[in-house]
Amino acid sequence: MTYPSAGYVAYRRLAGLPRFWRILLLAVVAGLVAAAIALLVARPFAGLDIMPLVTGLLLTFVLGLVAWRSTAPRFYLLVVFSALAGLGSSLALSAYYAAIGPGVDSLGLLTLNKHL
Repeated sequence: MTYPSAGYVAYRRLAGLPRFWRILLLAVVAGLVAAAIALLVARPFAGLDIMPLVTGLLLTFVLGLVAWRSTAPRFYLLVVFSALAGLGSSLALSAYYAAIGPGVDSLGLLTLNKHL
């Protein structure tokens, strides 16, 4: 539903997980992130080499959740683009962000153009 005067767009809401499963999922993700940080601190040089891959996979997971919840097709494109950029940018983390930035910008501009 779109409110033309305010420019606000509200997407359909899907039924979510029960509270217990959300808390369990949050605990598992927090544990995995804590374990990954501990591993990267323990082996800093090996850990820094895989940061673009880890960042790409983490952002792919988050964008996948956003795409699943919002049902907007552009987020599925961002999921694929983030995964490819994370796998392809083995040089540095800045290369990953330089690769995904134009994709996010262009999809945002297309969405803005659609609603104007």
